[in-house]
Amino acid sequence: MTAADDGLSIALPASRPDSLIPVITLKLAAAVEARREAFVLNRCRNTLESGVAALTGCKQTGVQWMEKFGDWKHAECVAGWEGAGSAATWTFRTVESGAFYLDIEYTCPAEDDYSEWRVHCGDTDLTFPLIDSGERPARAAFGGALPRFRTDRVGVIDFANGGVQQLRFGPTGAEGKGVRIASLRLVPVE
Repeated sequence: MTAADDGLSIALPASRPDSLIPVITLKLAAAVEARREAFVLNRCRNTLESGVAALTGCKQTGVQWMEKFGDWKHAECVAGWEGAGSAATWTFRTVESGAFYLDIEYTCPAEDDYSEWRVHCGDTDLTFPLIDSGERPARAAFGGALPRFRTDRVGVIDFANGGVQQLRFGPTGAEGKGVRIASLRLVPVE
């Protein structure tokens, strides 16, 4: 364990111990100040959930559907995009520099196929289309839409330094009003 600028850095073994439930105990000389912060860690797959984004011109919405009898699914999404000014923004802290692939989990109805979207994070600006995910507004069997989520890798984000980061995601124009974003994932480039 070593002291870092704004916390502690703990080195863990590369392989899991043989015990059934491994436990790490930290004994500190002073009380710990608890803060609610999101972190993106190198060598880890990081998920930015839609429920913790700051929203401008869009809203948080729940999606519920049944894939087969009795098998209910649920997802929280950002939806209701109002155009180019709308955005979902995630604020988080990175401990060190690093490069990450950006994956987006979303649904896109046919009318929003190839709508253009942008991600801005630090020095990185990515512009890309979101593609029809196969969702249709009505199904004969259950009378409602069956969300079809897909995940696309849209680029690489490089964090030159550790510290507080802000990732902003939104449409570039008026298209994409029916798109729902479940999460963004930052996967380390190895």
